[in-house]
Amino acid sequence: MSAYGYGVNVKFLNISLTASGFQSKGLAYLAGLDHVVGSDSIESDGFLTQASYTLGANRFVLSYDEGESENTSSILDAVHSNTSVTYYRTFLPGLIGVAEYNKSEEDVSNSLQSEENNTLSIGVVVTF
Repeated sequence: MSAYGYGVNVKFLNISLTASGFQSKGLAYLAGLDHVVGSDSIESDGFLTQASYTLGANRFVLSYDEGESENTSSILDAVHSNTSVTYYRTFLPGLIGVAEYNKSEEDVSNSLQSEENNTLSIGVVVTF
């Protein structure tokens, strides 16, 4: 079992750019304590890119990530991708409104199965 991750975040003026990624071998493709370690042949890798712009109390974020699992000895070899557009509005310190559009896609390699989900979420973050 081996894994590594990497990332960089660059901020200037009101712009933030982030890129990160990972690669693993021997980690299971399912989450959970009983599935942490898998066969050494299982390989996973992925990346995330994100850009944000802040203007006063408003923050706009664009994100894209992609991950791939291979050699799982099942039909779960797949490519997963996620694209999101998010808007944050700070009303008061500790009270932030959030609206997000999220599109996730999954393409299962060893079958004709694929899935696409489109989600619109609206909420509030409260911290104290």
